[in-house]
Amino acid sequence: MKDQIMYHTALFSKLSIFGIFLWHFILTGPSIIWHGLASLYHRIHSVPPVIPTLSNKDVIVFVHGRGGHHSNFNTLMSNLKRHLSHELIAIDLGHNQYTTIDTDVSVLSAAMKSLENCRITLIGLSKGGLTAMRYATTMKDPRIRNIITISSPLHGTLATKFLISSCMANKELGYKSELTQEIAANISDNYNIYHIVPRYDHIIIPTSSTYYNTTIKDRIYRYEGYYSHLGISHNSNIAKVIVSWLVNNGY
Repeated sequence: MKDQIMYHTALFSKLSIFGIFLWHFILTGPSIIWHGLASLYHRIHSVPPVIPTLSNKDVIVFVHGRGGHHSNFNTLMSNLKRHLSHELIAIDLGHNQYTTIDTDVSVLSAAMKSLENCRITLIGLSKGGLTAMRYATTMKDPRIRNIITISSPLHGTLATKFLISSCMANKELGYKSELTQEIAANISDNYNIYHIVPRYDHIIIPTSSTYYNTTIKDRIYRYEGYYSHLGISHNSNIAKVIVSWLVNNGY
């Protein structure tokens, strides 16, 4: 009897998660298709980014998510260029669909070595936000001034329940995984932390996972629109919010 209760409880939990996934998937479906195709086009036609050697500059470094690509930030970078004079650099982490977050941190660290004495803002999308937070909490890099996460599973996501148990994403990105809680416990006051929080996101369940409760409320932007998990960075309001945060912070 006990086993049956546990089985039905687990089944109900999975069905509930799938229901949320399906609802959010339907609501953001047009964006999933449109921005997914745009991402594929840019991935095919883009060339590997060249990280310049910079000194004493204001720099924004973009970190893509799991299975993503540096071109995921093309639209956001174009929107930001209209309002900011910062150097904008999109890091390519390579084929990181099955890599650990610490592996991504190592790639990010190596890519930023040429940014000498720069004042850096890290912007991470999805898993890239966790990578940025992990970098900040382990490297203690004095160049980092701001960290902005966009639709990032900062506390993991229940959506990984549909992945095989041995998958690295299941282990590290699962809801309230050991790694996500370790990162949350080691947040430093040395950085200004901001979050872009979607209302609808079929990848991040629950969407409350995309922010830390310790983050100042004025540094959390709740996006109410229907752009998808990947498409959200294409929304012009996201760029406006980021500009506002950086300008108000005197950066």
